[in-house]
Amino acid sequence: MTTRRTPIRWQLFPTYLLVALVATVVSSVLSLRLLHELHQQRLQAELESRVQIIAVALGDRPLTRSARLQEMVLAFGNRSGTRITLLDPTGVVLADSDRDPSDEESFANRPEVAEALHGQPSSSIRYSDDLQRDLLFYALPVLRQGEVAAVVRASMPMRATRDFLGPARLQAITAAAIAILLAALLSLLIARGLARPFEEMRSAAGRFARGDLSYRVGPVSSEEGAQLAAALNGMAQQLERRIADLEQRNREQETLLAGMVEGVLAVDRAGKVLTLNRAVRELFHLPPEASQPSGRGLEEIIRNPDLLAFVRRTLEASAPIEEELILREAAPRFLRLHGSALRLSSGQHVGGIVVFNEVTRERNMEKERRELVASVSHELRTPVTAIRGFLETLRDGALEQSTEARRFVDIALRQSERLQSLIEDLLRLARIERDIERSEVTLTEQPVRPILAAAIDACRGMPGGQDAEIHLDCPADLRVAVNAELLEQAIGNLLSNAIRYGSGPIRVMGTAHESKAELAVHDQGPGIAPEHRDRVFERFYVVDKARSRRQGGTGLGLAIVKHVARAHGGDVTMESRPEQGTTFTIRIPLTPLRRS
Repeated sequence: MTTRRTPIRWQLFPTYLLVALVATVVSSVLSLRLLHELHQQRLQAELESRVQIIAVALGDRPLTRSARLQEMVLAFGNRSGTRITLLDPTGVVLADSDRDPSDEESFANRPEVAEALHGQPSSSIRYSDDLQRDLLFYALPVLRQGEVAAVVRASMPMRATRDFLGPARLQAITAAAIAILLAALLSLLIARGLARPFEEMRSAAGRFARGDLSYRVGPVSSEEGAQLAAALNGMAQQLERRIADLEQRNREQETLLAGMVEGVLAVDRAGKVLTLNRAVRELFHLPPEASQPSGRGLEEIIRNPDLLAFVRRTLEASAPIEEELILREAAPRFLRLHGSALRLSSGQHVGGIVVFNEVTRERNMEKERRELVASVSHELRTPVTAIRGFLETLRDGALEQSTEARRFVDIALRQSERLQSLIEDLLRLARIERDIERSEVTLTEQPVRPILAAAIDACRGMPGGQDAEIHLDCPADLRVAVNAELLEQAIGNLLSNAIRYGSGPIRVMGTAHESKAELAVHDQGPGIAPEHRDRVFERFYVVDKARSRRQGGTGLGLAIVKHVARAHGGDVTMESRPEQGTTFTIRIPLTPLRRS
């Protein structure tokens, strides 16, 4: 439950108002009290002066109860508006301006009278039961020959004080009310003034929390507020600098991850994705938004049970683990997975990280190597077995039969020539692959027609080449960046196949089509059946093995043509129809291929 908090201005305002109210009330009460005391002192002074006048007027008169003394006291009381009482040394009333002295009792027990009878002037304020009011009394001893001969007492109602203080009290209350209103307004202004810097700091803290770290708190008049504002501004500056550093590091890490060939996937201990890079996205054909997983579970992004199981093992394992994963696609893809725990610098285990290395090319190369070794072993075994068989036959006595011996030697010689051709083609193919791998194929822009003519001339010396009808159709101004030796060899291999398996005229053509030069060799042979067309460029693949072996073919000629086309940044295609001939076309970019 959220506690409702009061703004600081409304916390300060009542305090200031209460202080002002207390100060006003106290000052008003003290002022009225002082006025009361001053007025009382003034009344007492008046009574004292009147009593002293009476004391002087008594002179040497006899101080006994008499009509003349009564008349004098009565006259003084009427003129002054004051009750005058004359007492003997025992407190008995001798004369009274308001009452008959004979009716009065002794006043000796009155406080002011008791003090005066002892020779000390005295005053007191008492409530009169007869008059039902407060009275101010003042008693003065009359001394004769150092002894108290009589006491003159005067009294006056305190109503005059109340009448005097009534308007003053009203004025004081009015002034206090005005002062309180002014104090309330001033307190509110002061509270607002004191609260404004804190409100600005609160607003600044809110802006900092929303990410606006460029804002700064303005100057504050108080020392404490200025220190707090400086602390807030310093905090914002440090946060801005640290966030900028973190953003820079994040950008660097994102750039690094995006540029990595290896896939990188990080998850927390609950299996939620922390990050994944572009390589992972491409491996699993994920949409671009998958790079911002936003705490989604891995199973929501990548639906691969084998990968999910590997990630679970990574999170549970105490040491790095490694495994191979196969992606079942149209063409299988092989991934090498490396999983390890993801730990903070403090050693806390917070998740796991998986690094993906695609090894499809290595697996395919390994497969091709095994197939090549098997094919080479098989192809070498045939001529070697034949040669060995005929040599053993000759050793076992066939040398004595000259006709058979010569035939056996001729066969062994042909098999050795086939063996030599096979070895030379293997070495040539290996050299081309090595040059392509190392980018060591040198291309020079030059006319193509002389290269095609040289390949035709070279084929004239092969069996059947002298009688073959070969036509060259290539413009003299067709220039392409090529390696003349390799291109001549590739065209020679195509011509060799056309001469061996074709019949009728052979056409060698060179044309420029859009951005590529197309070099084609067309024969009018029996053509190639559809079931063989996808594999004719594989090593050692031959359509008619018996005929190829009989005519000395190695099965590597078209594989060499394919690699020569790759070395030029191009490709080779084949078009064939049964009994209508075959056309092989090498396409090479007209723009020179850039090699580093």
